[in-house]
Amino acid sequence: MESAFAKGLFAGIGLTLKTKDKIVELGKKVADELGMNEEKGRKFVQRILDQSEDVKQKIEDIVDKEVDEAFKRLDIAKKEEMMKLEAKIEELEKEIKALKKSK
Repeated sequence: MESAFAKGLFAGIGLTLKTKDKIVELGKKVADELGMNEEKGRKFVQRILDQSEDVKQKIEDIVDKEVDEAFKRLDIAKKEEMMKLEAKIEELEKEIKALKKSK
């Protein structure tokens, strides 16, 4: 049986993957079912949106970190590193051409 923490985590991840409209729709439905007035309902929906965005950002941070670590383990260069190398190669090619012209 799943723990309450795991269920909450999976629910949070699920919310982050839904569109804003779907989250608002779900929040309004829950607020109506709980008998909240309009103001409390709006605040409830906003809290859900804020928490959804927070969870989404945390998930993105975790994924970025894991990808970076995987790249390091696999010894794979990232795009920014490749772009630096390409710029350096272009610079060296220009220097070689300049040296050839000066001969």
